Amino acid sequence: MILLALLQVSEAASNNIYMWGVGPQVSTVIYPTRFPGGFPNALEDWNYDKSRGDVEIALRGLFYLNLDSRLTGRVQLGGSPGWLTRSVDIGYDSMLTRNSGFHTMAGLSGGLGRDRYTDNDGDELEVSFANLRVNFGGIYRNKTQAYELCVFAAYHLPFEHLYQPGINEQVIKGAGGTYGMLGIEAAIYFGDFKPPTSKKSKK
Repeated sequence: MILLALLQVSEAASNNIYMWGVGPQVSTVIYPTRFPGGFPNALEDWNYDKSRGDVEIALRGLFYLNLDSRLTGRVQLGGSPGWLTRSVDIGYDSMLTRNSGFHTMAGLSGGLGRDRYTDNDGDELEVSFANLRVNFGGIYRNKTQAYELCVFAAYHLPFEHLYQPGINEQVIKGAGGTYGMLGIEAAIYFGDFKPPTSKKSKK
């Protein structure tokens, strides 16, 4: 229903947007193989072996300013056993090359999010963060659909750590941690990817 609503809103505004698209995106962290790279020093004795095999699913929108640049927005949810992550971000992408319907591009984005890590004893660590992200990849489009594949580098810059042992139910604030990652993402978008003609632009 959310996807349908975004499509309807985007379609209604399509006369004022150069090109646009909305669709699902799937991504995963490929390095480090166990995420995160490190936890705060205050949690050295925490019984958590980091996470692996993560999958993130996002709903993403693209709004082209022209053939060479676009704005993006994303709502993302994912993780792996013992790790839950959710975030929102906005970004800007620039087209590096253009060959018919295929483009290579590079971009950056930023947003806010929250991670939750849970060990086998039920202890939890909540991390609120600013999400900083850069990406490079390619996109192929026809008139109504586009297919995208990118590699990305991201860092969850923590604002606060909240640690709650499952037994004592005490909240302990910590600092530090290493939350950088490299990954790969793929997406399919539905919308209007036909550049407006000069006649359409005059309307």
